[in-house]
Amino acid sequence: MSFKPIGLEVVPTVMWDRRAGLTPVPSLVTVTEAAQRLGVSRQAVLERINSGSLPAVRIGTGWAIAASAVGIGVDAATAF
Repeated sequence: MSFKPIGLEVVPTVMWDRRAGLTPVPSLVTVTEAAQRLGVSRQAVLERINSGSLPAVRIGTGWAIAASAVGIGVDAATAF
């Protein structure tokens, strides 16, 4: 029995996605997180979403807002 050598390349997910031609998903925040960042109430954020002045996407029964729309950088939005 003979074995053939194989190669293994370890790459970060971002690099793998870029090679595959995938578009990165933006960091998202909840209505509550957006309200805290903007210094307003949850209701005020919902009113902005409904008026169209704050872009958001409905996911199930909640809303997802791009972190960049409320001035949150990528690092802050993904920190645990």
